Amino acid sequence: MWLRFLLRAKLSITHSSNWRFFQHRPVCEAAKCSFAISLDGRPLFSMKAVIARFLFLLGLGVWLGGYAFFGAVAAPMMFRVARENSAPTLAPLMVGEILSRFAFVSTVCAFLMLAGWLLSRGFSAPKSWKWQGVFTVCAVAVSLFSNLVLLPQTRAAQPQILSFIEKRARGEALSSGELGVQTAFDARHKLSENLGRATIWMLLLALGAFCAAQNAKLAGAKTARKS
Repeated sequence: MWLRFLLRAKLSITHSSNWRFFQHRPVCEAAKCSFAISLDGRPLFSMKAVIARFLFLLGLGVWLGGYAFFGAVAAPMMFRVARENSAPTLAPLMVGEILSRFAFVSTVCAFLMLAGWLLSRGFSAPKSWKWQGVFTVCAVAVSLFSNLVLLPQTRAAQPQILSFIEKRARGEALSSGELGVQTAFDARHKLSENLGRATIWMLLLALGAFCAAQNAKLAGAKTARKS
């Protein structure tokens, strides 16, 4: 089946009517065209659609991959090394640095996904495209709140929390005021973890909507070809 599909597929150059400015300029003839893959003369994938899907999947893959690497590899390894070397403040300090860098990476990925989603309008099934946008926007909003609100507060309180960790390691008890600061920090940390889990679920749902949109669009193209 795939061999027959490949044999019947052909490369076509689809001309765009938006390049009227270059209508009488032969040197710009190549700029008037967009690359597309078509089947029996019906375009399936244009260059704009390829770029849109590439941007969306690039942002999604790096974002989810970062979460997976940090949760499954980096964090457990750092805390294990800290315990083995009797350095209780080492792991929290490294986690704070990694989260600060990952906040920048996730923000870039968020805008890549948004750009890919917006560019894919018209190349995906409308209903699935809308759900893809809903999940993407929710993930971006939650991530921006975590990166721009919670993370700066956590980083500002980190030196004080590290001193509390050292104090407990020496067997000293915290005062009532220090316990209040520790409780507030733990609450923000718990909220940040929950928002991180919510972001992962939103990204997975966005990926599911993306796959559904592409499948529905391809199925519609095949149905139109048969008719």
